[in-house]
Amino acid sequence: MGPRGRLRATDRAATVDLVARGAHAVARIRALAPGQPEFERINPLIDPRWSEFVCAAPAATAFHHRAWLALLARQYRYELFACCLTDRDGQIQAGVPLARVASRLTGTRLVSLPFSDVVPPLYRADSGPRLELELSRALCAESARQRVSLDLHAPWTALAGSYESGRFWHHTVALGRSFDELESETDRACRKNLRKARRAGVVVSVRTDEAALDAFYRLHAQTRHRQGVPIQPRRFIRGFAELFAQDLGFVMLAQVGTQVIAGAVLLRWNGTLIYKYSASDRSEQGKRPVDLMTAEAIRFGSEQGLHTFDFGRTDVDNPGLRTFKLKWGAQEHRLAYTKLSHAPGQARAKHTPRPLAKLSQLQHAAIRTAPPAFGRLVGQVLYRHFA
Repeated sequence: MGPRGRLRATDRAATVDLVARGAHAVARIRALAPGQPEFERINPLIDPRWSEFVCAAPAATAFHHRAWLALLARQYRYELFACCLTDRDGQIQAGVPLARVASRLTGTRLVSLPFSDVVPPLYRADSGPRLELELSRALCAESARQRVSLDLHAPWTALAGSYESGRFWHHTVALGRSFDELESETDRACRKNLRKARRAGVVVSVRTDEAALDAFYRLHAQTRHRQGVPIQPRRFIRGFAELFAQDLGFVMLAQVGTQVIAGAVLLRWNGTLIYKYSASDRSEQGKRPVDLMTAEAIRFGSEQGLHTFDFGRTDVDNPGLRTFKLKWGAQEHRLAYTKLSHAPGQARAKHTPRPLAKLSQLQHAAIRTAPPAFGRLVGQVLYRHFA
């Protein structure tokens, strides 16, 4: 065996050893100053400390959960890891999950996280954000080490040299009250639409089975085809079943008789219910199924003792969706994404629009006018590149 073969064998042996050690399959860099936290780059899919940590982090949502990370890795073949600060016992005190998006179309970069609306950095409840500066330095060092840019789906002013890469609206409803109280805070038009939906015989159900995901996907494909937007792969949508099996969410379907006319996918964890995807049959919109479905989702969160209903982000150039979310009495926040670039000469233009938003009018028209299979093909090919 030549020198190259011996090196490969050594690498394989080292890899097996790392995996065998499970929780210790990490690259550890010790801090120079004694008593300071240590930086570890861990695999959150196999290291049990990550799951233990997110359970102890008040700001964690389903987007931080190992099951969501596993879905991204499985569907889009991203390399997933987490940058963490640990104490002397190896317990994680702060951390951020990251995906390495390697693309010939859009370049290689670190993203926290693809297809995840808001992913704030996490801190253990008993450590607080006092580690924000140290975590920021660790992220900068990791980005520089890999010589790739860093995209964070959260505002982060402590990240030296970073800038805003996108602005959105973020809407949430504080739960912890009865649904009657919450409904009373909606506007008159909203309450009128709920009465109209009920009179039309719209019934909403909560389901977690694959047939419900398939019913949602049919509406999802119709809606995105109508909007001229690439369609998420069916396999990705079906992958939510594994999250549902861990009580991390469900599908809501709005029906009239046996006909499904609207659907939504929601993620639930750590006190927050996230309204992830929504779709509807355009010909049945007069029955207001989306309004009733949204009301029932808020009712579900309230009755389950959750503290926040999260509508997710809204593009600043989508006033219709913003108005829809506000009519539920939602609190509105400005949401800025953060970018750190290590590419020489890269322009630091603020509020860079998302790549998918850059699809030309011609491309939108092509998806709308072509058969739905075209939109599915575009989504299957492009989504992993435009995370």
